[in-house]
Amino acid sequence: EEGLRIVLEANAELYDREWVRGVHRSFLHFLERSAAEPTAPVGRFDVLDEDEHGRVVGEWNDAHQAVAAGTVVDRVAGWAASAPGAVAVRC
Repeated sequence: EEGLRIVLEANAELYDREWVRGVHRSFLHFLERSAAEPTAPVGRFDVLDEDEHGRVVGEWNDAHQAVAAGTVVDRVAGWAASAPGAVAVRC
């Protein structure tokens, strides 16, 4: 039999079938990209395909948080006013 054969083994107690399939898809995507451009540096290739990239960046890494209006000075002044007896600085 000619060609490349890759066998993935995973600990079923740690990883479910869907996770292993995702690793498989990512690895195949990487191999396809690197085979298409064999002289390119490895760091140039994204391991994630477009769908996976969207899921990781858009869904899993939704770091959007509401930020209070005002400057840092305004926020510190507000905190100081709300806790006038608190220690501000210790040396």
